[in-house]
Amino acid sequence: MKLFALALLISLQFSICSYAYGSDVNSIVPSAYRQIAAEYSIPPALLYSIALTESKNNYKGLTRPWPWTMNHRGNGMYFETKAEAISHAKKLIADGDKNFDVCVMQINWRWHNRRFSSIKDAFDPYKCIRAAAQIVADYKKQYGSFEIAVGKYHSPGNKELAHKYKERVRRNLALLFKDNF
Repeated sequence: MKLFALALLISLQFSICSYAYGSDVNSIVPSAYRQIAAEYSIPPALLYSIALTESKNNYKGLTRPWPWTMNHRGNGMYFETKAEAISHAKKLIADGDKNFDVCVMQINWRWHNRRFSSIKDAFDPYKCIRAAAQIVADYKKQYGSFEIAVGKYHSPGNKELAHKYKERVRRNLALLFKDNF
């Protein structure tokens, strides 16, 4: 029965609704993701799966999205503190380099910095999750499905990279509920 339920979950692709999970979503997805997902009509597990795909880190034995994460030219960086992450980002900006991803949701600074009042603001987990939710919701509205929206979130202009990314998010989504059916 568990395998059937997992296969069903995966086959639904990204058109799932949060109510389909019942109370399981509340025990698996942290409240910030649930709250912000509700504001933008996004399934909370989907938003959390994107965070896991973007910044998953093992900290003190727990695997979770890490808020002080950056990616610069394919080099993922996990900072111990918010101040360290901000300092590194400020150095890149001062050097004229804006093409890097920031925060728990790995939002590209070059293309989306207007969503934040400052680089410091971008490392506020709630503001970062909210900006990511806005991006996903905008793509969902434009293209009509969460599956396309998730691919566009990562690679707006490259279908092959978008497809690979959707599969990574889908795997994290399946892992979230693997032991909860």
